[in-house]
Amino acid sequence: MPRGGAILLSGPAGCGKSTWALKIAGAWEGTAWYCAYERTPDALRRDAERIEVPMDRIWICDPEQPPARYASPRGLLVIDSVNEFATKMEYGLLGAVRFLSEHAWNSGTTVLMVAHVTKEWDVLGSERVKHAVDVLVEIQPNVGEHPKTRVAMQGIFCQQKNRFGPLWRQITEPPWI
Repeated sequence: MPRGGAILLSGPAGCGKSTWALKIAGAWEGTAWYCAYERTPDALRRDAERIEVPMDRIWICDPEQPPARYASPRGLLVIDSVNEFATKMEYGLLGAVRFLSEHAWNSGTTVLMVAHVTKEWDVLGSERVKHAVDVLVEIQPNVGEHPKTRVAMQGIFCQQKNRFGPLWRQITEPPWI
């Protein structure tokens, strides 16, 4: 994950966006804040326990507080979901994504925004939402089966449009975080 960037993580309901975001927050080296706009803090803790993420490394944000309050040059701010954040703050989705992207750029805090998609696999909102972030990550379920176990696999695709340069090398070579 590029530090100080604005990352939009999208995918259909139930594909693992929030789980993925929680895993990243638990592994983050530095301060990690998790703003859950669709779940209670107790539900977030239960999910973290289920997937074995240590919550002692993650600070749960108060959704009533503005996200700009959570800033650190090596920090991670997870907004789950940016759609609900936009509704709550009355920004509109594009305004919310731009606001959070500027927060990332100005503070050096990495902002990971979890976004819903439509039935056509488009990020909710206008096409301009995708251009307001540094990196667009899409989770697509059922892209195939594991050849040995026949378990359905998910695909994680990263758009190379970002201010950090192409991601292919960054993703395939450790460390990811």
